[in-house]
Amino acid sequence: MVRLGLISDSHFAGLWVERYLALANREKYDAVFFMGDGDSDARWLERRLDMPLIWVAGNCDHYADHMREAEAAFEGHRIIATQI
Repeated sequence: MVRLGLISDSHFAGLWVERYLALANREKYDAVFFMGDGDSDARWLERRLDMPLIWVAGNCDHYADHMREAEAAFEGHRIIATQI
């Protein structure tokens, strides 16, 4: 069974992003999806997570130079992530 984590709309709330990092690493997800609105939070998590981070820029990430859609496959199931 695949275990996926999800975080979204952090809006640069450092304390909560740090708490999510601890949770994700403790739970040992196979991957984490970050659904936007806090692109610097996503970059910070990407450097510290013990698993892959799949992330998209959100509608409030006006200056993010990152994709708005991402795709990943787990055990034959395709997941498409976007925030519009």
